[in-house]
Amino acid sequence: MRALLISMVLAVMGCAPDLRTDYPFDGALPSGNYLENAAQPDGTTLSTVDATNKTSYVYVDLDTADDLPAQQALDTNAWDLQFQRFKIGSNGGSSGPTGTVKVAVLKDQDFASLTRAPETGYLQDSTDTVFNSAEGGWYYYDLGAHKLVTVQNLFYVIESSDQNFFKLKMKSYYDDNGTAARMQFVWQKIDAPAVKP
Repeated sequence: MRALLISMVLAVMGCAPDLRTDYPFDGALPSGNYLENAAQPDGTTLSTVDATNKTSYVYVDLDTADDLPAQQALDTNAWDLQFQRFKIGSNGGSSGPTGTVKVAVLKDQDFASLTRAPETGYLQDSTDTVFNSAEGGWYYYDLGAHKLVTVQNLFYVIESSDQNFFKLKMKSYYDDNGTAARMQFVWQKIDAPAVKP
């Protein structure tokens, strides 16, 4: 009887569809727009990225100011940053082993006045991402308010996959309605350094 039961279970399992071909193991999100951009009077762009999915990344190409579907991002290697909840990775090092994106972290400097990228100080992701670890990371957790709070004295310079340079400052983990993981940041293309890093 037990042998018959086991053989019946195995037969049913053998007839079930192989879900591995249906599941988006590459982290693909349903098609849609996950990045909203708004031009600002000072020439910067305010972007809101929908990073609410707990298992998938939103891939952003700064060169085109657009988000890329996961498969396209991975096939073309054109993405610069990836967002998932509070995690921000860059396309270089551990987050993008075949990517060339580098990130410099600037502390206690004036975001508005920076018009040329620095020549040194660029990093790639390693055991943790540059955004989440360098200089303590882009946020801290406010225990009293139970919220992630953006570190105000940090911003970033990114050498993109197309070797353009952008300055980027995180504004908030929350959108204007208070929704978590709809991160906001301001950014702008700047001049390349006199000597390439």
